[in-house]
Amino acid sequence: MSQNNKNNSFLTFINRKPKNYGVQNIPFLQGFLIAKRPRSFFLVAGLFLTACNQNADTSLHAEIENTPTERATVPVVDINQAPNWVFPQRRVITGGELVLHAPQVREWPDFANAAMQAAIEYYPLGDQLPKFGTVSFTSATEVDLEERIVSISSIEVNDVRFSEEVPDSYNEAIMNVVTREQLEVPLDLFLGHLSADLVESSSPQGFSKKPPAIYFASSPTILLFINGEPIFAPLGASGISLVANANWPTFRNETDKNLYLLNRDIWLTAPTLDGPWKAATVLPDGFAKIDGKDLQSEIRAAIPLVSSSDPTPVVIVTTEPAELVVTDDEPDLIEIQGTNGLAYVTNTQSPLFLHEDTWYLLAAGRWFSADDLADGEWAYVEQLPQSFSDIPVGHEQASIRASVPGTSEARFAALEALLPVKKEAAVDAKGPDVSYA
Repeated sequence: MSQNNKNNSFLTFINRKPKNYGVQNIPFLQGFLIAKRPRSFFLVAGLFLTACNQNADTSLHAEIENTPTERATVPVVDINQAPNWVFPQRRVITGGELVLHAPQVREWPDFANAAMQAAIEYYPLGDQLPKFGTVSFTSATEVDLEERIVSISSIEVNDVRFSEEVPDSYNEAIMNVVTREQLEVPLDLFLGHLSADLVESSSPQGFSKKPPAIYFASSPTILLFINGEPIFAPLGASGISLVANANWPTFRNETDKNLYLLNRDIWLTAPTLDGPWKAATVLPDGFAKIDGKDLQSEIRAAIPLVSSSDPTPVVIVTTEPAELVVTDDEPDLIEIQGTNGLAYVTNTQSPLFLHEDTWYLLAAGRWFSADDLADGEWAYVEQLPQSFSDIPVGHEQASIRASVPGTSEARFAALEALLPVKKEAAVDAKGPDVSYA
């Protein structure tokens, strides 16, 4: 990739909203620090990488060319303006201008207080040559998971180092501006520098590798899950009861005990939960007597029954956790380039893949495999083929990389699960009134 292409990519990145960028940008941000500065790029990169290494010697051994360099083309953020998550930042400070690169996390032991370093460029007034250095500091942190931002406050500077001897006033100017700041840093930058030791490499205690029942269908099918024995909750004096522990709107007419299930705008009926299920042609009069507040608007809109041209689905009933994979006709496969033959099924909503005659399914956060979709026995996958890690980060199936062990996305997902979530509540707040049935 040419230098100009890299610069263009960087300028595109820094103008994106924090919640929209993905972890695939982190390696690029670590390795590319400054736009449109060919002469000083490698020096700043060296400072940056030194700041990232917890075991590195923090002494700086660098030479600066005695040639004036072009100012970094970066956003200008005045010290009096609100903090911004975009980095690097150029700020007007006492005695010159400061370019501050994104802080790099060295320690974040309790997810509340962090020790960090940042590469800096200081442009003293009247001097065309920048002064390169690093600033080390500690601070309190506050995580906003929705915006994917970490707010840094109560900053205490521990050390300011330049790559050459500079007047004490330079150090004082840097310390003054940093301690007065409240910075905002993308959460992914924090996660990208945390130790891999924080994430368990083995399965947690109680983790089940037993596959659930997995059903496959190539025509319209629904999975009616009853959580244990059916619980029938009467709906007023209508004579109709709701199956309260079902995942689909399912009712029983108490007069003849027939069951009714609503699938979109199609009503199905059966004499028992086990079927046989068929399209209903009429609803019992009791449905019209149900109080509107006892039904969701979608269900109320389907009463009285109207004819539908949609196909009647097959109903699979289960009282144990199960997964249903439905394809629109036979599976339609497309190979993912660069993955050594890994293909995904395009005509299903399930994450279903084929690699070397073996089917792979992601269900309930776990991977299962089988030799045959319809009749094969599914088994827990201990280790996925390398092809899954090779899925390009820009591919439409890239979202599953967060569930592929060893990828940066999987590590980030595991680290995010460790982050504490804070909630605020008034100490004198009255609890809600709860009624039990």
